[in-house]
Amino acid sequence: MIIWLGRIVGPKFALPVLIVAGVLFALVFFAVVQSCTSDDTDQVEQTTRSSEAIANAAENAVATVINANERDASIDEIVSQAEKEIDNAPNAAVARAATIRAVCLLAEYRNDPACAVR
Repeated sequence: MIIWLGRIVGPKFALPVLIVAGVLFALVFFAVVQSCTSDDTDQVEQTTRSSEAIANAAENAVATVINANERDASIDEIVSQAEKEIDNAPNAAVARAATIRAVCLLAEYRNDPACAVR
């Protein structure tokens, strides 16, 4: 499971995702046990709402980790390609153009006016 999860979210995020999932499971289990032992329907409804909120928060946390991992992979790919282009550049002007092209591919600079000119 850890290897499978490591492939999805990346090796450095696998353990935090498993911890979040474990905490979520424990909280849902606790909520179910509480709702089964309580006769008060208001408490059961509140526990259900709390469990759903916790589940949503955990799903959002996992989605955030996955999105960050995908963004990091995209940046790594852009940088790798730029390194290859710079290393193979016949002169400084071509290396500079490759650097600018790579920077303009990054999300932070994609809408920059200087990148729009290119």
